[in-house]
Amino acid sequence: MNLDITLKERVGENEYIASDPEAGKKRKQVIYFLAESPYVEITLKQTGGLDDAKWFRLKEALELNLYEDVLPIVTRAMQKIAPSKKTA
Repeated sequence: MNLDITLKERVGENEYIASDPEAGKKRKQVIYFLAESPYVEITLKQTGGLDDAKWFRLKEALELNLYEDVLPIVTRAMQKIAPSKKTA
């Protein structure tokens, strides 16, 4: 991708079994970070792995279909970046 990012903080991790056509089943471990980047149009490099990448407004992200084990991680990250509603 063409994004210049700054990692802010770790927000979670998970593990799953993926099927590789050549190597068979593989255990994958993923660590998720909250990151910051200036807005630019996203372009993917043709190296495989990702089919698509795009920006979402916070409201739109609430409508995404996510894997059950990833949902709490994304929810935690969204809570950290959502504008807080402080009362005076």
